[in-house]
Amino acid sequence: VVVAAAGNGNQNLDAVSCQGRFDRSVRDSGAIIVGASVAGTRIKADFSSYGSRVDVHGWGRNVMTTGYGIYSDRVRRNDRSQWYTPSFSGTSSASPIVTAAAAIMQSVNIQNTGSP
Repeated sequence: VVVAAAGNGNQNLDAVSCQGRFDRSVRDSGAIIVGASVAGTRIKADFSSYGSRVDVHGWGRNVMTTGYGIYSDRVRRNDRSQWYTPSFSGTSSASPIVTAAAAIMQSVNIQNTGSP
């Protein structure tokens, strides 16, 4: 399963300015293209690219993540790898959530049918 972020430019991927680059009838990588939505509302995030090539939206605003940020473990405050932020936003935060769901679905299908 290949999952890719749609991008954060609020661009219509079907627009003439994209010159057909996202037209599945011209080229289709088979990737699941992910846009970003606001958690709980299913409304497209204002920054997320969109269009018929976007297959699904994932939670893409204010996602809690590790690796950087304003919060830290009180014990290891100086260890940047222990920091986290509650405000990671973008199609890059939505894509891993969709990837995990796709991997779980594929795993269940393999368990039930023997093939992906």
